[in-house]
Amino acid sequence: YTGESFVQHGYAIRLADCKNATVRGAEIAHMRGDGISVFSDTVGEDGLRGHCTDVTIEDCHIYNCLRNGISLTSVMGCVIRNTEIHDVQGTMPQAALDMEAEYPGSRNHNVRVEDCHFYKNGSWSIATVGDVANVEIIRSTLEDRITVSQETDGIRFEDSSLGMVGIHC
Repeated sequence: YTGESFVQHGYAIRLADCKNATVRGAEIAHMRGDGISVFSDTVGEDGLRGHCTDVTIEDCHIYNCLRNGISLTSVMGCVIRNTEIHDVQGTMPQAALDMEAEYPGSRNHNVRVEDCHFYKNGSWSIATVGDVANVEIIRSTLEDRITVSQETDGIRFEDSSLGMVGIHC
């Protein structure tokens, strides 16, 4: 992106209401919003948000985005593997990975981060908000802060190097 102004939805890749989607080997830089955004445009008759299922993001290099490297707002089953995210800064939340289930019915469940490196981001390596459950961080280096909201149900770190972790209760 070469424009001058911030655009929250100025993402490189948008996955909406998808199933079995893979993003592999992408280099994403200088976005005015998120590098990759995974969410749902669907709102059911009950007023609840839909979700993506079985998303894989692997072998990517994401840097110099102004909002987030990867934003998950509604996904059931996501693997982020062998991905480097750095220098995400400009406007909040400024996270390498933001799991932000902010709409009624949206959720981020069964997320696995494996063999990733997140560093030099404005605020967070990982941030969770809302209905987030069953998150695994495996063999990853997270140099920035990590914030976990009180709604998060189950986050596990295994063989990972962590910066600073904050849990909001």
